[in-house]
Amino acid sequence: MTCNETEDLSEKAGWGYSKRDMLQSYPHPRLLVLLLTPLLIVSLLWGCSPEPPTPSSKGSNASLTSGSGSPVDQPPVIRSARIYPTDVTLDTTLHVAVQSEDMGGGRVTYHYQWYVNDVRIPGATDQHFVAERLKQGDRVMVDVTPNNEKRDGAVYRTDPVTVGNTAPEIAEIFLQPVPLHRGDLLKVTVNAGDAESDPITLSYKWLRNDKEIPGATSETLDTKDFQKKDVLIVVVTASDGKATREPRASLPAVIENAPPRFTSSPPPGITLTPVKEGPPTEGTYEYTVTAVDPDEDPVTFELIQGPPGMTIDAATGTVMWKMTVESLGKHHVIIAAKDNDKGVTRQEFDLDLQSPPPQAAQQ
Repeated sequence: MTCNETEDLSEKAGWGYSKRDMLQSYPHPRLLVLLLTPLLIVSLLWGCSPEPPTPSSKGSNASLTSGSGSPVDQPPVIRSARIYPTDVTLDTTLHVAVQSEDMGGGRVTYHYQWYVNDVRIPGATDQHFVAERLKQGDRVMVDVTPNNEKRDGAVYRTDPVTVGNTAPEIAEIFLQPVPLHRGDLLKVTVNAGDAESDPITLSYKWLRNDKEIPGATSETLDTKDFQKKDVLIVVVTASDGKATREPRASLPAVIENAPPRFTSSPPPGITLTPVKEGPPTEGTYEYTVTAVDPDEDPVTFELIQGPPGMTIDAATGTVMWKMTVESLGKHHVIIAAKDNDKGVTRQEFDLDLQSPPPQAAQQ
């Protein structure tokens, strides 16, 4: 037996296979490395990859579709809905804010039904609701139904809001007199009402040229210390003792130019002055006209109408008239007092010129 044969026998005795058998039965080690390397890389990558996500119970497709089909078939769901504002009065318009979800991605619209004190209000199916027909203490709520153009979702009822006290409302503010002149007593008239018939208290604040007048808090205002073209406004606040309305301002009242005012009156009657011999044939009529201007403007005078020969001094207002026998009879006189701002006042009177009685002529 040769050495090679002995080595083969010993190997078979220890391992059961000889090198020759192994070379004939198994691939080369390098080939094994090439075959096993891709498998090792794949196993490593698989072992390091994250686990597939587990669907949550809230808002997930799995929870919504279990036992009832795909997300497209699910109805929309309202997550929240509330009425605002929560501070409700009888002049409040209520609105609804809604948050909803549609798993199918459809467009969600809403149907509304309003209730007052748990009583359904017929026709109240809009997103807005006006509380003007209610009363203090009423509870208002609304049912909201979502729709995704395929099916309705569950009805969602909001928490109620309660109608509180309503402040009195000012409807109109009037300022008189119109037109307004310097020195006039300006008075405000307010038309206000309270929805619960509570007694109303009015407070006033006067403004002159957009500045508050100190101490002017009554319903009247004396304008004697003001000037023409001043702008006056009154701000009125209404309260019922529990609620106060926002102050409301009047329309502006402008002190307009005031025409002059006459402070004189014509003499009551006139006669011809008799002469020493014979009947009276002539006389003189004299009248000093006076006037003042409330705005302290300069005043001039003009004779608008009078008998022939009558004159007036524009600056002093002196009226002169030389009378003769031909002047006997009635005469109508019109005198105008003017300021420099187109203000005009007229004074009218009649002169009845009579001859003196005979006894007066004989004296």
